[in-house]
Amino acid sequence: MTTVSKVNILVVDDRPANLMALTETLAPLKQNVVKAISADEALKHLLQQEFAVILLDVQMPGMNGFELAKIIHSRPATCHTPILFLTAINRDAMYILKGYSLGAVDYLLKPLIPEIILAKVSVFVDLFQKNAELKRQAEELRTAYNILQVKEQEINRINHNHQLILNAVGEGIYGVDYQGKTTFLNPAAAKMLGYTIEEAIGKPECSILNSKVGKNGDRAFKCPICASLKDGLVHYNDRAEFQRKDGSYFPVEYICTPILEQHEIIGAVITFKDITERRNIERMKDEFISVASHELRTPLTTIQGSLKLLARGVYDGKPEKAKEMLEVALRGTDRMIRLTNDLLDLQRLTTGKYNLNKQLCIASDLIQQAIADVQRFGDLSKVTLQVYPISVQVWADPNAIVQTLTNLLSNAIKFSPANTTVWLSAEVIESHERFARSFQSKIALPCVLFKIEDRGRGIPAEKLEIIFERFQQIDVSDSREKGGSGLGLAICKSIVQQHGGSIWAESILGQGSIFYFTLPLTLDFGQKEMELKLDCGTRY
Repeated sequence: MTTVSKVNILVVDDRPANLMALTETLAPLKQNVVKAISADEALKHLLQQEFAVILLDVQMPGMNGFELAKIIHSRPATCHTPILFLTAINRDAMYILKGYSLGAVDYLLKPLIPEIILAKVSVFVDLFQKNAELKRQAEELRTAYNILQVKEQEINRINHNHQLILNAVGEGIYGVDYQGKTTFLNPAAAKMLGYTIEEAIGKPECSILNSKVGKNGDRAFKCPICASLKDGLVHYNDRAEFQRKDGSYFPVEYICTPILEQHEIIGAVITFKDITERRNIERMKDEFISVASHELRTPLTTIQGSLKLLARGVYDGKPEKAKEMLEVALRGTDRMIRLTNDLLDLQRLTTGKYNLNKQLCIASDLIQQAIADVQRFGDLSKVTLQVYPISVQVWADPNAIVQTLTNLLSNAIKFSPANTTVWLSAEVIESHERFARSFQSKIALPCVLFKIEDRGRGIPAEKLEIIFERFQQIDVSDSREKGGSGLGLAICKSIVQQHGGSIWAESILGQGSIFYFTLPLTLDFGQKEMELKLDCGTRY
């Protein structure tokens, strides 16, 4: 135990000789003996210092010992200070009981025996020192506890921040111990794998992730996770597949980092992400390269063949035939230009470099211009165009909207059987009730709704959401049979969205498709009323 500094002992007596005698008696204790010749002086000392014990004479002039003891024990700071009463006069039991009732721990009669005084006082000195040491230790414990609380709060704050980060990270984070058992996973990992966090904790990694590492061979040697737990090195795999709870697999890219403690492998952290979309993009790019190569090679071959025939003079003297070959070459050139323009338009739209020149336009004028652009194609395909225009002003880039209508009409004609009809109509919509609930929040009102309907083969339900993405076609063979790059609908989507509108499709396989898009309609530029002129249907 740590040594406590000297303690104070208060001796109160109105006779200096008695004070001197008590001081000499207590000298062997080697403590601070404080002397008071009156009750008032004693109270002054008690206000300034703390005492281990008080030796108090009962019979004193003015305030006697009993009265002083009552005051001492009425104060919170001194109420527990032990008092030893000393007296040579009040020996009756009544006085002794009164002393004890006032909180005295002993009542000693004079003449005092030094050994008894010394023994009794030393007990209280020892108790005071031990109590002081306990207080000191309690204060140290309190300080240490407060420090621990602060540190615990800081650790909790850091852990909370780490948890927020883990929860916010879009990539899956998955931890295992040295045996490969799951120790933690973040919400993103749980969502991708189809498990709750509670279901996965404690289970072997191989039963949760069940990663594919190729056919044949020992998984323990081929699996990067197992390898990291064995060799303590970071391993990476960008061609793996993890299994979901429902048994399905999805492609992942992951990195496995071992956790080391004093050079010992105690586990590993697997960080992974679902690369399904990337794989789809890679597949679409491969398909697009194939389609684009075909689309470019076909007209180039035609142009090359026509020009070779002309260069060799095969059609010298046959101007009609030569002209026909030149027209073939020109059509091939036009086809290449269209493909190139589609690529450039999409690139400008997606990078924000496509500058829309918005102005007040009449919806019916835009429709008539689009019809004029596709009329010959419709005639050649033996498809009738039925139009229901509307004469209402819209704030739009006329060229961009005509391009959108032309793309949608061309697709409708392209996939329509001969001797069928394609319908194009427009109407003003002022209520969300016109739309399916799933579209209501996406459409700004009032708006002009454009509708292109055909009686073609239709679109599978699973394709309706993705046909507006770049390079998407219902069937890869479409590009070879029907022509086109798979960029037209993506361009339409970008144009409509940059006008603040929405675009979508509805279809039933074998019965045809309907494509819709909206343009917001506002009463700007001094328009007080919306004047609508509904035109009767026109066949082309």
